[in-house]
Amino acid sequence: MANEQLDHLQKLATSLQGIGGRSAKILHNAIKLSDYQYTSKMRFLMEILQNCDDNFYESDHPTVLFELLDNDPTNVNNPGGALRVENNEIGFSVADVESMMSVGESTKQGREGVIGHKGIGLKSLFSVADRVYFSSNGYQFYLSSNSEPVGFLIPTWDENNFAKPKDPTNNTGILLSLKPEFRNDIQEVLNTFQAEALLFLNKIRVLRITIRDETTVFKCENQNSPGFRRLFCDEQYFDCYIERIKLNIQSKYTNPEISHLKTTHLTLAFPLPPISTKLPNVFVYLPTLHNSGLNFFVNADFVLTMTREYIQMGEAWNQWLMKCVGEHCIDAIARVVTNHYPEGYCFVPDFSTEPVFKELRTQILTGLKNKNIVKTIEDHWVLPANAYRCPKDHWFELFIGGQVAAGRNSKNAVPLVDSRLDNFSPTLRALGVKNLSSEQFVQWISDLEWLAKLVENKEQLKKLYEIIQHFEVHDEQIRELPLLLTSSGSFVSGGKNKPTYYLLAEDARSTLSWIPQDLQQKLNFCDAVFYSTLPSSVQSWLMRVYSIKQLNISNVLKEVANL
Repeated sequence: MANEQLDHLQKLATSLQGIGGRSAKILHNAIKLSDYQYTSKMRFLMEILQNCDDNFYESDHPTVLFELLDNDPTNVNNPGGALRVENNEIGFSVADVESMMSVGESTKQGREGVIGHKGIGLKSLFSVADRVYFSSNGYQFYLSSNSEPVGFLIPTWDENNFAKPKDPTNNTGILLSLKPEFRNDIQEVLNTFQAEALLFLNKIRVLRITIRDETTVFKCENQNSPGFRRLFCDEQYFDCYIERIKLNIQSKYTNPEISHLKTTHLTLAFPLPPISTKLPNVFVYLPTLHNSGLNFFVNADFVLTMTREYIQMGEAWNQWLMKCVGEHCIDAIARVVTNHYPEGYCFVPDFSTEPVFKELRTQILTGLKNKNIVKTIEDHWVLPANAYRCPKDHWFELFIGGQVAAGRNSKNAVPLVDSRLDNFSPTLRALGVKNLSSEQFVQWISDLEWLAKLVENKEQLKKLYEIIQHFEVHDEQIRELPLLLTSSGSFVSGGKNKPTYYLLAEDARSTLSWIPQDLQQKLNFCDAVFYSTLPSSVQSWLMRVYSIKQLNISNVLKEVANL
């Protein structure tokens, strides 16, 4: 038995038992806040991680263990079982133990990145447990929520040392004797734990969760590439690109939790490849219950509600911090878009219905409109307002082949959006990217030098026909362009004073035998083989635009009459 620690606890217990009257009632009521103020009783798991992250470590890999036990070692008749927590911190100090018995005092005040409500956090353990056991640095005691008059503040020495860590490398152990009604909820939360919860912790890098002898290991590791962290769930992992921005605090804020700060930090984390999630993605070092509607994670020293689940949106400090988030997100997203193209486009805000952060998303979207974040088919980065999108996907195939590369420099060209952004149509619209108009399209393809290169490839010519139909361009605008392939291999235009072209289909070849040879030489034919490969809708369109006629005696006689 550690006599020094026992003596210390006995003095503490005697001192606390001496609190009486109105002070005891006030203190008891304040402590009991933790039993009902959390929207989710499972928030206590986050509070444990937060407290472990505030600890001091000699190990290079600060680690936490959660083990859900079917049997409660302190009470075999407890159907709720128990939750064992182990941590390889340096262990409890005298000040730590005294702070645990207090509300309104904490050993972690005055440090940026340590968010707390004056000792209430650890007391949240009693929202799911009637008794909590502790073992660390010679201390072995428990706190109970059933004792009066000051609730669970009075420590009782634990002769059995039930919370003693199983792993000798762990200096601190906690054992929660669970209330039966919370057992299943705790198991569900542990089974669905997300590695992202480790992302912004300052120290904790490994979390092990064991349920019925099955262990899942979560890790957060810095990568060799500057600014990258890798999150693991057993062997599966994904990377996050991290930007950490230092903010100088110039205004005076009256909230005592932040009035001492001269600087603070904002951290943005972009998962690569991007992930779309409805899970909370706003952190104050641990996740709040907010989902911002953004596809990346935001971490800042927001002032939270007493439950530490939500941001106090009316707080002046939070409003300033939110404005800073918007300003720095604009530049960060622009960098991610250009450095991780095209997947970086997933981080441009969408039209999420999440109301709390609507102003933030609007601020970011407005700022991005002034950034060169739209890539064109010429591999140039331009402002969204200066780019045009062609709604026909395979339009872009006309410009990516070497055969028509010179066409990109057409004197009539407009900046067309790169085809790899096809899947981001709503985002492009939100940024102000306009669709290519039919007038612009006709102007582009009216460049005869460009057009001559494109039609060298018949497959591209077929695509061009389909695109022209899509744009619903007037026949008169197209008829003047040399897009009709003749039997001689040349391209001709249509219109007034132009010869008539005939389609020599297989079933019409017998008609030629009725036409004198000298007259046949005066007739003009389109390329029947190429024509037969076109979709029927394109065939009909060509016949209408270029006045192509079927070869038959009636049409030939009309042609002869006009010669």
